[in-house]
Amino acid sequence: MKCLIVSISGMLLSAMTSRATGDDPQKILEDAKMQMHSLSGYEADATVTFSKPINMHACIVGDNFDIAGPEIPRIRRVNNLYWISRDNGKTWKPTSPDTGLYVLFVGPFSVLPSGWRVVSSERDHSSNGPVTRIRVEASGEPPEGAPQGANVADYWIGTMSSGERYVQRFKCVEILMGAYVWVDATFNKINAATKIEAPDD
Repeated sequence: MKCLIVSISGMLLSAMTSRATGDDPQKILEDAKMQMHSLSGYEADATVTFSKPINMHACIVGDNFDIAGPEIPRIRRVNNLYWISRDNGKTWKPTSPDTGLYVLFVGPFSVLPSGWRVVSSERDHSSNGPVTRIRVEASGEPPEGAPQGANVADYWIGTMSSGERYVQRFKCVEILMGAYVWVDATFNKINAATKIEAPDD
């Protein structure tokens, strides 16, 4: 699985704290995406749409994650070990590595590949305060078989109390199990996510 605007086989941006300076939207966007890799943790709610919308919730703390939804098995990773639950965490079983859903949440934080550029930037407002909405677009038409709009991605950039910018929301097309899906994800509990523990035996 991969996002159309990232190369999953390449390295993600290194984790570092960076403040955006000035009003250059390209720098604002890249600094905000880098910031997401340096956070101690966060939670996210996403709507993933293929033939119908599916809601998911993720808690991501470092390399550990816990992803659940009413129509999907719950997947947890702790220290590179994986578990699956089909009753929303009442019982767990070890499972093989599975990062497919995780990449839906973090893939768009990678650096923009060549051919993608910022095409618009505007001030907006969300329930968490002012944001900067930035749209990036790839040159040319979407890949064959991709839905209309697959060559466009939108990011909403918020500002933490410390002054660093972060990605508050993104909306783009990604690839899950060989199928194109729309992903609309919103991020919250920045640096305040609950620690993820391995399930009890």
